Order: sequence, then C-alpha cells, then structure tokens
Amino acid sequence: MASSSFSFLLAEPQYLAREGLKSLLVNLGHRVHLVADRVELEESLGVFNSPMLVIDPGLMEDVGDLALLFRRFPGTKVIVMTNSVTRRVADGYRRAGVNVILLKGDSREELEQGIAMACKGRKFYSRRVLDLLLEDGDGAGRNGWLTPSEKDIVRLMAAGLTSKQIAARKCISYHTVMTHRKNIFRKFGVSNSSELLVQAIRNGLIDNIEYHI
Repeated sequence: MASSSFSFLLAEPQYLAREGLKSLLVNLGHRVHLVADRVELEESLGVFNSPMLVIDPGLMEDVGDLALLFRRFPGTKVIVMTNSVTRRVADGYRRAGVNVILLKGDSREELEQGIAMACKGRKFYSRRVLDLLLEDGDGAGRNGWLTPSEKDIVRLMAAGLTSKQIAARKCISYHTVMTHRKNIFRKFGVSNSSELLVQAIRNGLIDNIEYHI
C-alpha cells in the first residue's frame, strides 16, 4: 500500500494491459480513472487537476504531439508505458519532459519503482530503457559505447559503492573494476567519478538511482 495516494489517469487502448495496470495501481493504494482513446484522454485532462498520467504513446501521433500535450496541460506528470522503444524515441521522450519511461514487459518490481519515483517527481527509466540511453546509437558519440559491465559499474558508482564493493558485488577483481572505470572515464571524457555522475545526471541518464556524490 502506498504511503500517499495519488490520482492516476490511465490512458491505455488495450483492454488486458489497461486492466492489469489498473490492478497494479489500485494495489499500490492509488485512485485510477481509465481512458481508452485520445478523445477521452483530452476530455479527462481538462477535468482532472494535474493528474499522474500513465500513457501508451500509441495514443499520440509522435513525440512532438506528446510535448504539445505537456504545454496544453501543464503540471501533468507523465509515465510513458510502451511495448518497445528505440534509443532515439526514448531520448525524444526524455527531452520532451517525460520523467518516467517503462516497458510493459518490465518486472513488477521495476514497474512499482517507476510509479513510486513518478509520485515523488523523480526521473526513472527501467533497466532496458536506461541501457538504450547509456549507449551511443552508432557506437562513436561523445559518451562512447558502454559495455554491459560498464553500464552496471556506472549504476553501482551512482548508488555510492566503492570500487572494492563493486568488485565484491560483481565477483570480479579490484583491478578489473579499475580498468572498467578508466575506460568509462575515457568514453565520457571525464577524469573522476564525481564528474562522471554529474554529467550522467545532467543528461538524465541516472536520475532514477539513489546517487551519492
């Protein structure tokens, strides 16, 4: 049960997904109003005062259309809930102001965590979405290409773990962790962990993690 109850506007065209998400939100202690199409969505946004909106982006024409929705109904906190997403589209949602991006195939734990972060006004991207945002589309951009191990280490560093703790968590040697750190710093163009995390946070890459700088 949620410590605070929020009113959610759930905009989902698929019956099974709509009922499943409704059940999840109600079990967390929230109030839910259902809409199934774009017309119902706009009518409901005109009635509800700054609701928490969970939306399947298929109801919108594109990312720009979603950004227009933000301008028309300021104060609305949006959770994008989609079947799949590309890096370009996920980055478009982030730049449009979407705080939380989840995939319908994410675990219950991640879905609940994303909902909780949205209620706090925090950013959250599920692991698979974050993987997309942490890597450069062609493997050659400013942030470089992060391997799966490097992505895990960035997350663990953001969570406040030391290199020794990371080594123990991942069951690898301290030397291996330091090698990964050196490669990550090179790819991000930074010289220490504080610079790395600040840059990642400013780019909206790890806002969902309880980071410690």
